[in-house]
Amino acid sequence: MAIITKQMIARNASCNQIVGLLDTTGSLYSTGHLSIYTSDSTRITFHTLSNPAFGTSADGTSTAYPISDATALIDGTASTFAFENRNGSAIWKGSVTVNGHGGALQLESVSIPKDTTVAISSATYVVPA
Repeated sequence: MAIITKQMIARNASCNQIVGLLDTTGSLYSTGHLSIYTSDSTRITFHTLSNPAFGTSADGTSTAYPISDATALIDGTASTFAFENRNGSAIWKGSVTVNGHGGALQLESVSIPKDTTVAISSATYVVPA
């Protein structure tokens, strides 16, 4: 099997295109957002992203500008998350775990009571070599 390695110019271009979809696609919402879901796809939180949502890629990595805190809409156990565009369509998804357990989004607890404030301290999107 052939091995292909993306060069930095391609990694940065890919990263910028993907994170840019949060800002340019759709008109239902004024910005993109991050949603946290239960295992049956019920939304627990809805975090508003900055506009633009992410900075320019360096070394194949783009870092999110501040993400708003959100109040839990329901009692739920976080299982997945999605960064969604202005129409609410997922651009990328991942798993949620407690800190140190390997999820793409790691929280202090995956058990989120209704009306609890959930804060996201940072987020990055990485295009590997």
